[in-house]
Amino acid sequence: MKRMGRRLALLAAAAAVLAALGTVPLAAPGPEGQADRFVGFHVAFGARQTPYDDGSWTEYGSQTLDTGRFGALSFPRSVLFGVYDAERGRYDFPGLEGRNCFLYQSVEENGDLVNSSSVELAHPNMAYKSTDQGEEETISGTVYFRAGEEERFVTLYRVYQTEDGRLYLDGSGNSYGGAGGMTVTEHWQQSVTENGETHSTSFSVEVSLQAVQPLQTVTVTQYGGSDEPLAACVLDGSRAEESISLLPQTQWVLVAERDEDGGVKRTVYDLAPEGGPLMHTAWFLDEAGLGRPVFLTIGVQAEGRV
Repeated sequence: MKRMGRRLALLAAAAAVLAALGTVPLAAPGPEGQADRFVGFHVAFGARQTPYDDGSWTEYGSQTLDTGRFGALSFPRSVLFGVYDAERGRYDFPGLEGRNCFLYQSVEENGDLVNSSSVELAHPNMAYKSTDQGEEETISGTVYFRAGEEERFVTLYRVYQTEDGRLYLDGSGNSYGGAGGMTVTEHWQQSVTENGETHSTSFSVEVSLQAVQPLQTVTVTQYGGSDEPLAACVLDGSRAEESISLLPQTQWVLVAERDEDGGVKRTVYDLAPEGGPLMHTAWFLDEAGLGRPVFLTIGVQAEGRV
């Protein structure tokens, strides 16, 4: 509580200065975090609230308010360090549940630095481009979130990596609500000049936001050559993976995704004579209101089917 009281006192002093001087820019973190790089987002859905006082946040470096002719005012910077869960192979941010979308550097056993990704969003994509001027890397994904929530928002918390490899967020980032239908892009770039040549490293992260009605069921129906229904399987999304066997006479398959408002999205799959299993992903919503994939494998070998 003493640390929180001191921070609040400093913030109150900063607010008093700002009230007297008007709006001033917030400078980059102080020396302890000055070389840290932006690596992506931690995505959460809920009230826009950063739990500074839950005991998980740590003072790391400082932030400086540039007041112009009246000088600079510094105060401690609180950050939430990520904790790596080896069993699940992901980073958690204690007290702030969400999905990760970042590209960071990890150290292999031989000491080499390698790029590692953690993109837990829908439709993940990574791109790499090398030019004479440097390297460009981009990661992207889509956030599906529950529609019609007036008091809950998708917040993209910025994630940074320290020089010694630790990941953290500092509570900065923007919140979005409504119907979505937008893409948020943030960019980081670093340039180094040696012997008159400039080499740059750039990184971009793109997150598309889309509000959806929660799925209630997914129905997979098999049809024969005369378009007669042969069998149907109704899935409630309780399992992350589903395998569906096809009857020998099945010629095509209809996947119908029904949401809570009664809307239905239909996808038709024709079966190739020598094709392998079909893959379909349905996006249900988890308890937090964010998209959760259910992977369907359609076309598992059934008895009598060639």
